This record gives sequence, C-alpha cells and structure tokens, in this order.
Amino acid sequence: MSSAIRAASGVFLVLSASARPALAQFDTTAWRFAGDSARVETFAGRSALMLRDALAYMPAARFRVGTIEFDLNVSTAPGFVGVQFRMQGAEDYEDFYFRPMNSGAPDATQYQPVFHGNTGWQIYVGPRYTAPIELHHDRWMHVKLVVDDDHAAVFVDSDTIAQYIPRLLGPTQTGIVAIYSRFTAARFANVRIDTSRVAISRRRVAESEAPAGVVPQWRVSPVVSQKLVAGKTALAPGDTHAIRWTDLPATERGIVNLGVAGTRSADTNTVLASIVIRSDTKRRLPFRLGFSDRARVFLNGRLVFIGDDAYRSRDPRFLGTVGLYDTIILPLDKGTNTLVVAVSEGSGGWAVSGAFDPTPGVTLVTPAKSP
Repeated sequence: MSSAIRAASGVFLVLSASARPALAQFDTTAWRFAGDSARVETFAGRSALMLRDALAYMPAARFRVGTIEFDLNVSTAPGFVGVQFRMQGAEDYEDFYFRPMNSGAPDATQYQPVFHGNTGWQIYVGPRYTAPIELHHDRWMHVKLVVDDDHAAVFVDSDTIAQYIPRLLGPTQTGIVAIYSRFTAARFANVRIDTSRVAISRRRVAESEAPAGVVPQWRVSPVVSQKLVAGKTALAPGDTHAIRWTDLPATERGIVNLGVAGTRSADTNTVLASIVIRSDTKRRLPFRLGFSDRARVFLNGRLVFIGDDAYRSRDPRFLGTVGLYDTIILPLDKGTNTLVVAVSEGSGGWAVSGAFDPTPGVTLVTPAKSP
C-alpha cells in the first residue's frame, strides 16, 4: 500500500510502503534548485514550478523503477525540457527530454545515458532513442515516464505509448529524480513520483546495424590533456608509456562511447583510442573513421589525419551525429601497425568508430596491444 503527500504547490510524492517518506513541496527543505531561475507561480490555472535554464530535484526521494509523471507547459522557443532519473550525482544518470521546437520531427524526444557528465545524443540516435511525438505548445500536456528495470515507456496525453525505450544504458541503481529546462522556460505542475513497480510489455525495436567491417573493440586511455597531442606531427613512445589502457567494445552502430572514460574539463578533454592492424606486406589500406568532436590520427607514431566533426562543422544543419564520414588511406608497414586516434570532445557525444573492408593479408589484432 502506498502513501501520498500533497503540497500547496500541486506536487505529489507517492512512495511504496518500503520506501523512506519525504515531503514533496517546492521549498528549500524538500527540493533543491540549481541554475538560472526557479519559482513557484500560478500559470494557466495551475500552481506550477517555472524553470528557466534550471533544474529542481528532491534529495530524499529515491527512485529505480516505477512512474514519474507531471503536467508540462512549454513554448516553441529553442530548448530542452525533461527529467533525469537514477541520478548517482550530478554527472551520472539516465536522461529523457523533449525538444519542443522540433514537435513532430524524428528527434522531438531524446533518451540518452550520461556518464561523468558527458552527454551522448550525437551517439544515441534513431528509433531506439528518439521519437516523432507531436507536442502541444502553450497549454498543459500530461507526461508519464514508466521505468521497468532495463526498459521504459513514455506517454503524452494518452494511454498509448508515445515512445518505447527498449534498453536503458545508464546507472541501474536507485537514485535521485530531477526535472529541468535548459535554454528556455518551462512550467511543471502535479509532479508525481511513484516507486511501485509497473510491468511494461517488451517490444521489438529494430537496432541500427553496425557497418560491415567495423572495429569491434578499441583500447582506450583515461581522459588526458589535449596538450598531449596538440600541434604534434608525431607521437613518441614516451608520450603514451605511462597510460593504463582499457578495452572498450563498440556498441550502438559500431561506436565506442568514450564518455565512460572519465570526466572532462576545458583542458583535459581528450581520450586516445587504439587498435593494431597486421599486414603481410607494405600496402595502402582505406580506413573509414567516425568520431566526435575532433580527431588527430597517428599511424605508427606519425600524424596521418586531422578532422573536425563537431556540431555544425560541416554545414549549419549538421548535428554532429557520429558516422563513418571520413576515409583515411593508411600507409601500412609489413607486420604490426599501431593506429592511435586522439579524440577531443566539446559537447554532445564523445565517440570513435572505425571500419575497413575485408582485405587478404590484413587482420585486426584482438585484443589490441598497448601502443
């Protein structure tokens, strides 16, 4: 049996009997606020919390499975409005949000896991992560997010699923819930958090296939300073000898999410990703490369490529989504060849991907040896 507490601000918290009760009201004793502007106001006939480039969370409410629902009022102004859950802190959480300005477009919504504060919407694209939901502007919509272990469903003004998320990829532990609005103003009312389990029938959603010949695993460094590679035309053995490498598999569309490597800052925003290619003769091998945001590629210590695939780097409409957009001709030596891709991140998705066509006499050494 569950209990419910209603506050004058129109916010509810519903907890299972085994959960620890917490007050649910938009005040400094129960809620915490971060960002530009947050205030309780009467709007369109309801008591609401207005968030403008801000976030609100309730530290005492712990959530892993159950239902998060609220009434939402947004405009057509550019911005992102949503909910974070299973938060393990400010940098690791599951994230679902709306792009109100993109109502009806394929990316009107977005699900993404966030690791070490590194977002990944440029990696997680397609029907498993986004949906063309029609959003109403300047009137109240009812939003319900149901989380069932490793999958979730989103409902908007209906009992019909508007978006099904077949695989949650972020933290699996119980954590905090937050509501937020970035770069715009949004109003939330009748927020309800229910920790009672609700079963969601599994649906089959087609996965985006990895390209043929994709590299299945990379050896990856921790986050390092971009000064390690900035301006260099060669990498000496001493540049990487102290690095502790980790093997990371390629997952979505053959991409490795480098955001799991650690927290970045303005200077420490680079990860090295390496593979070893063996060739039975000296040859030139076409290699397709995907990355985000910027890359410097070294083959056997020599710089062979510099690229920028960041947001709007190719044209004003380019979103920076990760794909095998660049082809490098690798001058392989006979024997083993070490390829190191230094990937520097700005925002939106920190990633590397690579592929080459099956070529007689060329093999990928797995697991890769440390450079």
